[in-house]
Amino acid sequence: MGIQINWYNAEQTILKYEFEGKWTWHDLDEAVQKVNAMLASVPHPVHILIQFHGGLIPNGALSQMRIKNSKPEANWGGGVFVGVHPLLRVLVTTFLRLYPPMAERYAVAETEDEALAIIQKWQHAEAAN
Repeated sequence: MGIQINWYNAEQTILKYEFEGKWTWHDLDEAVQKVNAMLASVPHPVHILIQFHGGLIPNGALSQMRIKNSKPEANWGGGVFVGVHPLLRVLVTTFLRLYPPMAERYAVAETEDEALAIIQKWQHAEAAN
């Protein structure tokens, strides 16, 4: 249980966080360090699927989201929360309203297919720039 991180595709353009059961902010700190190392291993933008499989979110979610995202890696393209519990959806939506610059780098999707469509849209926008 806890937090698992893996490349989603062979091209290493998408990473997937999977939160299962009970986890702590310390677990997330370790996961972020692993993700940063994975991002540093490739020269291109990487987007992230963030999926929760039950379990509770530790206290302080809004402040932790702000802290964890204050200095993203240069090639971090954005993150999509997938199929989240309605309470988490409210937390994420609140966070994005409180920190508008982050709204450009995060989205919420009902399904993995919808999340991948959002990422594909971001990738096309990046390629056009």
